Amino acid sequence: MEYWIIQCPYCGNYLAVPTSNKTKLCTYCGRRIIVMRAKRLARARDGREASIILRGLKAKKAGILDELYKREVDGI
Repeated sequence: MEYWIIQCPYCGNYLAVPTSNKTKLCTYCGRRIIVMRAKRLARARDGREASIILRGLKAKKAGILDELYKREVDGI
């Protein structure tokens, strides 16, 4: 199942939505989002890829993306 990664137009948080869905209830602010009107940031092939993309976007928004990647490189 493929997923869209969208941004909630009301609160700005990122969500994964199956491409077959027309609407999605935001798990953060509780508002109903019309998927085709929302800002679509990426498309994922499956749930695992969607989860990875979401984690990266949320880390970037929090300003800790570089720290996460530095830890992975240092740990190798």
